[in-house]
Amino acid sequence: MISVHCPKHKHHGAKVAHLAAASAVCHFHRGADCRNDIINKLSIPGGTHTAYVLRVKDNRRLQKAHTQATAEDKNHCQGLQLIHRQREEGLCELEGDL
Repeated sequence: MISVHCPKHKHHGAKVAHLAAASAVCHFHRGADCRNDIINKLSIPGGTHTAYVLRVKDNRRLQKAHTQATAEDKNHCQGLQLIHRQREEGLCELEGDL
């Protein structure tokens, strides 16, 4: 999440990296709505569109987390991991010891 606010391919100062880390931690713990609280504490007037967009972001994040937490999806991911592991083991057997 830090690299979203402060991309690695571009140089940023220590202050910007520190602020990006703080923003990422806040977003991780409280969601996108925490940005609205920060905007209000900085006395920057936020409109209704800002609050709406932040709520939409949180709802999408929660929906994605909910769908990923279903038993069917977990079984699907475990199946993919098993296939990947078996393929790697098969390649190791073909190559032999290196």
